Amino acid sequence: MKFSSLLVRLTAAALLLSSPAIAKTSVTTGEKLCKAAITAQKPEVQSPRVDKDMTRAANDTFTFTFRGRDAAKAQVKLACTVDRATEAVTLATAE
Repeated sequence: MKFSSLLVRLTAAALLLSSPAIAKTSVTTGEKLCKAAITAQKPEVQSPRVDKDMTRAANDTFTFTFRGRDAAKAQVKLACTVDRATEAVTLATAE
C-alpha cells in the first residue's frame, strides 16, 4: 500500500471520529446566543457583559454569567446556560 493512500485513509478516519466534536457549539457562539436571548427576553437589561472568569464549560453545556444594569441603574446579574447540542438557551437570575 502506498504511503499517500494510507495517509488519506487515516485522515478520513480521523474526520469521521471527530465530527461530533466539531458539530458542538463553541464558547463564542454560546456567548452570542446568550446576548441575543437577553436582548429578546430581558429588554430592560442594558449593556449586558459576560463575566469571563465565571464562564463554565461541561460536555453538554456552557454556563455564562452576565452583568448589566436595569432602567433604574441597579446592577443585574443573569445566569445563561446553553445546550451545546441543540443551542437551547436558558436564562435565570443569578446571585
